[in-house]
Amino acid sequence: MNSFRALVNKINDGLHWSYKESEPYFVTFGVAVLVGVIGFYFLNQGFNNDLYEDFPLRCISAALVVPLIFNKYWPHSWGRFLIWYWYLVLLFTLPFFFSFMILMNPSSTVWQINGMVCLIVLVLFVDLWSFLLLLTLGVSSGVFYYQLKKVGVENSLPTAFRQALYSYLGPIIYIILFSRKKEKIQQHKIHSMKMIAEFIAHELRTPLSAMTVASQNLTKLMPAYCDAYKKAKEAKIPVTTLSLFQEKNLAELPLVMENVSRNANTMISMLLINLKENAESRKLDSVSMAACVRDALDAYPFAPGERALVNWQDPELTHGKDALDFIFNGHIELTKHVLFNLLKNALHEIASAGRGEIFITIEPGQKAGNDMHKRKFNRLLFKDTASGIAQDKVRDVFNRFYTNKAHGTGIGLAFCKSTINEFGGDITCTSKLGEHATFIISFPIPLAEDRVYELPFRVQTPSLGS
Repeated sequence: MNSFRALVNKINDGLHWSYKESEPYFVTFGVAVLVGVIGFYFLNQGFNNDLYEDFPLRCISAALVVPLIFNKYWPHSWGRFLIWYWYLVLLFTLPFFFSFMILMNPSSTVWQINGMVCLIVLVLFVDLWSFLLLLTLGVSSGVFYYQLKKVGVENSLPTAFRQALYSYLGPIIYIILFSRKKEKIQQHKIHSMKMIAEFIAHELRTPLSAMTVASQNLTKLMPAYCDAYKKAKEAKIPVTTLSLFQEKNLAELPLVMENVSRNANTMISMLLINLKENAESRKLDSVSMAACVRDALDAYPFAPGERALVNWQDPELTHGKDALDFIFNGHIELTKHVLFNLLKNALHEIASAGRGEIFITIEPGQKAGNDMHKRKFNRLLFKDTASGIAQDKVRDVFNRFYTNKAHGTGIGLAFCKSTINEFGGDITCTSKLGEHATFIISFPIPLAEDRVYELPFRVQTPSLGS
């Protein structure tokens, strides 16, 4: 069972990774398919009249890629379906269509070459496991459709087609080896980035640790020096005179140094956690969302004046009145880092816009029962009223390495997405340019018989609107 779950997770991760890598090329792929399936139909009509053609099937392929070409204009609520639509289009227009056409034209050199092109194009867009899955499903569907078309005429696969399959075995093996090599190169690059980041983090932590020790020593020694300074002034001993402001700063210096050290270490830890491709294997616990928010706000390294920008009603302070909270299966430290990322981004946007506040709201859901109007999801809304995000960029914000900041890394929100997904929830974004950006963390309401699972475990939940 564990092996099967590991395989499912591997395929699932591969599908999501391939989707993110392919997303920038949806329009290019759609236009190429549109031109190919329609243009080559008329070309074949002019030069290859003896070949079997299926114009309705070509029209379906062309119709499928049109929404893909205009995917940026999909309603935001449809965004969660794009990944599945992409694989439907890929499955239909490549392995299914080409295998069926080869079956209908078993002796055609043109279609056998096209089959090779299909394999090459498919491997460009997906990883190894996704390639094998799509190829298996596509060819099986093509054979099934062929049998339906040939009912009562011929029940066995043409000899020429079987020979073509044998001839494809060599290229498929080379493609598999190439895919493995490509994945290893990608993994090596990511591993190198992590090692460099960890080395830099280690080098930064050393002086920060020294600063912490120095601040602790100053804390012990500073009262004695301040007392000696006061006594020297009272005794009229010549000393360098300090203003009241300087005396105050000197007394607070150890605390300032300790805060700077602690805050820098917090940010380093956040960046290192963000760099992790997947969450570590951890036991999921029953976690209070209000407790996560409280701990995150207490631990986040706010600059002077920033904490006042955060509007959050702590349920502990309401004494039972309007105590909004919910429990989810997760990990409190990772959830805190998700909130750290949201705080960091929101505060950056507020500073850039010169205005805005942050509003954190917990909305417990209710089991639907017979009332479909009751919300089936527990949600946390994280809203900033700075500059907002353009609608054509909202869907990209969770893409790994995507950023619209001059010095951004594009890993923070990708980390948020993968972490919340691993907890069985989802995080989405709604925005209005110039007004707000709202990030919605949602978890399905657990059933009484729900159990605690070990990572990795993912249940996709629907994206929610504001």
